[in-house]
Amino acid sequence: MQINSSAFSNSLTGLQRSQSNLDNASSKVANAANPDTTNSSKNIQDGLIEATTSELEAQANVKVLEAANNPIGSLIDITV
Repeated sequence: MQINSSAFSNSLTGLQRSQSNLDNASSKVANAANPDTTNSSKNIQDGLIEATTSELEAQANVKVLEAANNPIGSLIDITV
C-alpha cells in the first residue's frame, strides 16, 4: 500500500510542478510582447517549448496516477 501512496504523492507533486512550469512559460511568452524586451522571438520560442514540455510532463504524471489507481481498483473488485 505504501508504494501506491508514494506514487500518488509523487505524481501529484509532478502535476503541481508542471503547472508551475507552464505558468512560467506563459509569462515568458507574454513578456516577449513587451517592446523593451530584447530577443523577444527567442523568448517566445523558449516559452512555447517549455509550455509543450510542461504539457508532456503533466500527461506522464496523469499516467502514473492511473497506473497507481488500477491495482487498487482491481483489489477492490476482487474483495467485493
